[in-house]
Amino acid sequence: MQKISVNTSRGYNCYIGSGLLTQLDSLLRDQLLGFSKCVIVSDENVAPIYGGRVRAVLSRICPACEQFVFPAGEKSKNLSTVGKLIDYFCEIGLSRNDLVVALGGGVVGDTAGFAASVYLRGVRCIYIPTTLLSAVDLSVGGKTGINLENGKNLIGSMYSPSLVVCDTDTLCTLPPHYMSDGMAEVIKCAVVCSEELFKMLSVNGFEGNEEKIISECVNIKRTLIEKDGLNDGLSVLLNFGHTIGHAIEELSDYTVSHGNAVSIGMAMMSRASEKAGLSTEAVFDKLTGLLRKYSLPTETDIPIDEICKSALSDKMLRTDEISVVIPVQIGNCFVQSMGIDEFKIFLKAAEEGEFEWMLK
Repeated sequence: MQKISVNTSRGYNCYIGSGLLTQLDSLLRDQLLGFSKCVIVSDENVAPIYGGRVRAVLSRICPACEQFVFPAGEKSKNLSTVGKLIDYFCEIGLSRNDLVVALGGGVVGDTAGFAASVYLRGVRCIYIPTTLLSAVDLSVGGKTGINLENGKNLIGSMYSPSLVVCDTDTLCTLPPHYMSDGMAEVIKCAVVCSEELFKMLSVNGFEGNEEKIISECVNIKRTLIEKDGLNDGLSVLLNFGHTIGHAIEELSDYTVSHGNAVSIGMAMMSRASEKAGLSTEAVFDKLTGLLRKYSLPTETDIPIDEICKSALSDKMLRTDEISVVIPVQIGNCFVQSMGIDEFKIFLKAAEEGEFEWMLK
């Protein structure tokens, strides 16, 4: 088992390892005191598999253990679901001293985390990620986000969990496409900060190295956020591929998953960077080769103009400019601000061939 301390404004511990669900009561007893009631928030996919098990373990230390289950999928990450969840908090009399337990993937974590952050001005929340994507992405930073019709994650909060418990055994029940989806975020961490991790994924693979690789990703994200906070600078590197990825998700009506969309976004950005002469080595070939190894897509049929238009609503937009992450080489990226017209030219270069590019 790995224990990683995340030292943000509200510090907490993240535990990563096998068999941790059976130790959940002990971990909570050691870390969090004073709650007399808890509510497990999960979705219709995860609750039948792990809901009863987690509830039984938590009932050892909290007899009043309730459960709220909502439909699975990105389309449930909205204000309607949040409203129903908060109404349920009121119905069961959840107090500020009590606990919300987010059991599931990123949609569950975002929804439960946001609801916990605004209910009674904040109740404690712990995350139990059950997907690879949520294990490496949701575990650090405390960002929550809810979708609107106009875009992804347009409403949210910065609200760190009180504890994260990542049981790697839960990955065994994931369908292959969910594992591939999570690998996009793992590969992103490698491209942004760790050539060593990239080599490990290329040579050794993920299977059999789950605890080590997830811990490495959590440490990468923790380091960037502790140095930079959650605003600009270093932490923006974690958005590599996301500006394009969020646009693809929205334009596909969320039929393209987050990981698949980010994979396409990373491939497009690395291709454009190569054409612009901003990559100092064959980043595109190495990256797309690794993405394909883990059954991730590298192309989309959605026109560049539509992607750029959708990207205007992305949270990385600053007035008339957009911040994008440029991969110089594996393990080394930088943030570049571009005007919207420049961004279109930059992306179209990936389709149309060489062009001259002048950094500001």
